Amino acid sequence: MRRLPPMTALIAFDATARHGSVVAAAREIGRTHGAVSKQLRNLADDLGVQLFERDGNGLRLTDDGEQVQATVQRSLDILESGCGEVRNRQNKPFLQIGVSPTFAGRWLMPRLPRYYARWPDSEVRLCLTGREHLLTSDCDAILSWDRLSWDHNANIHAHSLGDVSYGLVASPGYALEPMQGGLKVPTRLVRQNHSDVWEAWEKLSGVKVVAHRSIPYPQTVLVLEAAANGLGVAVAERRLVEEELDDGRLVAPLGFHTIKGGLAVLVTKQNRKRTEVAAFIDWIAEEAGH
Repeated sequence: MRRLPPMTALIAFDATARHGSVVAAAREIGRTHGAVSKQLRNLADDLGVQLFERDGNGLRLTDDGEQVQATVQRSLDILESGCGEVRNRQNKPFLQIGVSPTFAGRWLMPRLPRYYARWPDSEVRLCLTGREHLLTSDCDAILSWDRLSWDHNANIHAHSLGDVSYGLVASPGYALEPMQGGLKVPTRLVRQNHSDVWEAWEKLSGVKVVAHRSIPYPQTVLVLEAAANGLGVAVAERRLVEEELDDGRLVAPLGFHTIKGGLAVLVTKQNRKRTEVAAFIDWIAEEAGH
């Protein structure tokens, strides 16, 4: 069994150390001067060291006291943070879902009315995020679809929603020159800082694309719009270009290649236990299966 000082004594000690005064500490934590003094004496006796020494009309920490204070502060910070996370999960009136702007606009938003029809009192807020924000995000869950270019962290559970399919897309009639093992094109359209998407697609498809030049865009949606307007060729996930394929603004001359289980909801172990998160996962899985 662990032998730890009473929490009340540690709180009294922390307040006294910060204020340098028993009177101020007692006022902060709502105890009497005598009660705080007794807690400090008991803590010093328990540890076998002197924690404070007189400094004029106040108190200052001894070397031993400073070491204890550093430990107590770290411990209280951890407790406050952990309890705060639990409190926020219980009190939060909405779900915050992380999703890329392109996937939000082209796939998720058109489906949210059906979510609200089923749970009219709930609220979904979108946290526009991407792979670079996954580990630091405060979102309850993150929708992962661009699996050509990254994998989720092993400490985060991935609930598979289905497959993803990637293909080369361009406007009808865009110049595509066949060559052995691939294609030559005037312009390749890329997402800024995500050139690895092209490398991953070439590896997946076995097709090499040689381009005269590459033009970067800051968002995937701009890459797709550029392709639809005849500015070059792009790699796209099928769900994101369904409308353009249907109306003929884009064609996929080489078809699409599938990544099994590439569409997923990423969620921490703690959030998986929340009823509303579990309900959202079930709903989004239904939508992905349509």
